Amino acid sequence: MDINFISFHDTSDESKILYASDSVTDVLGYNPEDVVGRSAFEFLHPDEAPTIRRLNMARIQAQEVSALTYCRYKRSDGEYADVEAIFHYCYDVVILATFLRRPETERHYVRAQSALTLHIIKPDGSLEMVQGSENQERTMGLQIERYNWDDTQRSLEPRFAVILNRFTRSLSILFVSQAAQEMVGVRIEDAIGKSFFNYVDPRDQPQLRDALEEAKTTDEFVHVCFNWCTRGHVVCLLEGISSCTSDGIVVVFRKCIKQDIE
Repeated sequence: MDINFISFHDTSDESKILYASDSVTDVLGYNPEDVVGRSAFEFLHPDEAPTIRRLNMARIQAQEVSALTYCRYKRSDGEYADVEAIFHYCYDVVILATFLRRPETERHYVRAQSALTLHIIKPDGSLEMVQGSENQERTMGLQIERYNWDDTQRSLEPRFAVILNRFTRSLSILFVSQAAQEMVGVRIEDAIGKSFFNYVDPRDQPQLRDALEEAKTTDEFVHVCFNWCTRGHVVCLLEGISSCTSDGIVVVFRKCIKQDIE
């Protein structure tokens, strides 16, 4: 696996870093406490930061997931590293999985091919969309051009995220975001450390296990759909997008109905 780290950001125009996994040290040389509480834009190349700020705002308004960006991050030694950042919007936070960019690797290719959108920030700060539909390109262009953070009232789709331990067969839960309590009735403190499959309808477990194993072995963005169970009773049908990182499998969920996935 290409080295990477997970970070959580608020949805303000400063994209304040709320959490960074330990692997940020391997990628950029910082300790997690060095970056938490700071704006993500402090770590971007100054020629690219204004464009990424506008792109970030537009992606939040569009509530995008599996959106990939190629750009440069500042390392602790002051040099810049080429990275690919995977953006997942999740209700009240943004989750990023940031990889060192290694175009020669197969997993780099797999991530690029399975991303829903892919933008390249060029050295002069210009933006190029190289993957995504024409409609997405037009919509994103309008959002980037017109977006005003202060006067936008967003209608938020409820979502929650989990981080799963990729090194265990049971995929034990390392983290679950607060919105899960309202959406599926799970107590956060009860879920931590338990097998993710405790909350999956037994009929859906084989297919879901195979899908998450694929995410682990290929770095592909994998779509999943299953019935969430609490205390043995089906609560609702969920769909999600999963991506694998060094520090765990990140999955962002929303409720869905059958028509959404057929």
